[in-house]
Amino acid sequence: MVPEQSGAYPWVGSLYPGGQERLEPFVSIVAPVFKILIISDFNGADANVVRDFLFCFNRYSRHDFYYIFDPRSITESFDFKPFDVILIFWSVYLPGSRLSNAARERIRHAEALKVLFLQDEYRNVHLFNRLMSDLGVQVMFTCVAAEDHNVFYSVERIPSLQAVYRVLTGYVPSYLEAVHPFDSWDRPLDIGYRSRAVSPYLGDLGREKIVVAERFQEISKRYGFRSDISVREEDRIYGRAWINFLKSSRFTLGSASGASVVDFTGDIYRNCENYLALNPGASYDELKDRFFTEAEGKYVIDTVSPRVFESAALGCTMVFHEGFYGGVLRPGVHYICVKKDYSNIEDVVAQMKDSALTRQIAANAYHDLIASGAYSYRTFGNWFDTVLDKNVKRLSQKAISKSAFYASNYFRSGQVYLPKEDTFFVLPGRKFFDFFRILKKLEQNIRLHLPFLVMWQLLFQYFRRGIWKRISLKYLVMDLFRLSLIRSLLQGSKVIVVDFGVYPEYKPRQFMLSLVSYDLKSGMQNAKSEGFMTGFDLSQFISHLQNNQALFEWDHSPVDSHLEYEYRKKVYSIDMGLDGHYGFYALAELARYCPEWVADVLRSVIYAAEYG
Repeated sequence: MVPEQSGAYPWVGSLYPGGQERLEPFVSIVAPVFKILIISDFNGADANVVRDFLFCFNRYSRHDFYYIFDPRSITESFDFKPFDVILIFWSVYLPGSRLSNAARERIRHAEALKVLFLQDEYRNVHLFNRLMSDLGVQVMFTCVAAEDHNVFYSVERIPSLQAVYRVLTGYVPSYLEAVHPFDSWDRPLDIGYRSRAVSPYLGDLGREKIVVAERFQEISKRYGFRSDISVREEDRIYGRAWINFLKSSRFTLGSASGASVVDFTGDIYRNCENYLALNPGASYDELKDRFFTEAEGKYVIDTVSPRVFESAALGCTMVFHEGFYGGVLRPGVHYICVKKDYSNIEDVVAQMKDSALTRQIAANAYHDLIASGAYSYRTFGNWFDTVLDKNVKRLSQKAISKSAFYASNYFRSGQVYLPKEDTFFVLPGRKFFDFFRILKKLEQNIRLHLPFLVMWQLLFQYFRRGIWKRISLKYLVMDLFRLSLIRSLLQGSKVIVVDFGVYPEYKPRQFMLSLVSYDLKSGMQNAKSEGFMTGFDLSQFISHLQNNQALFEWDHSPVDSHLEYEYRKKVYSIDMGLDGHYGFYALAELARYCPEWVADVLRSVIYAAEYG
């Protein structure tokens, strides 16, 4: 069985070749208004696209929306009964700890329709499948091509799933629709480009962001283009400065957004990260040859980013690598097409120097992508309503007051943001709540660390020797806090909510020491054998840590991707890293400065794990 599927922009119809089937609206004399809870992770300083997408529902949908901006605020007393739909927005990282196990369980059993928006879907697909199944997701919106929906999101893995719809990563906000880009063609820059170097395990498609920057830096010098091109993090531009940068550029560069390597199990990510930790200078080609040659191009997520719409709205002529671009862009019509091997670069340069042609291409992109309204958030919001009309089967009879909802969130959990059309405003008191949240966390850390004397000795050396100038206290405390939880567990403490065991495992070839969690019900007690530590010598391992040649991690993946502990009769959740793997990187770095104290900490934990 395959869930219902739909393409990226059903409202476009036959505007472009391959246009998708239209969705018929729910037939009703009076269209119902649903009460929709949106669970997001939003701090007010997120990128424009997060804000624009998150609040477009509030501005353009006919329904009533109730926003949660911090998933941690969903406590046991939170009432899901008034809501017809629970929408989990893509800013919530599903494997993370900010959405607690208790909240997930209550979402699963809620009667509301469960809807999920997801992005960055190239990594740990099967883990996300399991989490979606645990949440009881029924309708999802994805950037994956319709023909691959059943590969990524099959009903066999997600039995609750009823419908899958393809969407873009973002659309055209109202403030870009209001821009008049062609007041002047005279701009100080010929080529303007900003991006960042993405992780190598996104494959060749992700690598293109660096390639296009490097090649056009060379091309600019050779052909005399005035350019400002960078992929360095320190050169990133945000907000109004970014808009002004685009308005000052005749051309923008680009490549398709997505990935050409899909990591279904998380193994590619882990293998690359482990190898890079031991070989920080490893090249992209080296990593590809070792870990993902076979996966390259097997499944591809190839879509457009909101930057395409920004470039079109601000009158830039796009010079892009060839690609599918989610079917939105057509080469020669909306952008000057660069072959990926740069075999047509002479023709590309000739087109860039043809003023009439470049203006026509920019005008085409503006007309089709912006002025037409086909890709506006307004159009998306109207289409989204038709999707809900088709999938919502029940309405809650329980009333809810918006003012009471937001007042409760403000006083109970310090939620200071209030939605206002397609943006938000901030209530006073954010610093007050942040200050007391920090104090509360500090108190927890101190009380839970007290029994672990060697950790306090290590922290004393950390401050006495001035190591705090080189290694972040935040990340060191994160490492030590997790080790103290392991110690507490192995010594019989009831701090941990879900009972499990831990055993040490050493992989001599990789110089990797792992503390591996196991479910006590699975019969893994037999794993605690001396064979798992064969070849381990603590002094040698510390020496390898000092030389950045060894790895130390907690593999909690056999149990979960996050961990819950109890403190003063309240349950807290901490993230255990991607797919349940947490690396003790700060502690490993500290071994360079005070190896004897790090050795004492490891000795204490390993001894407890082996014999505790």
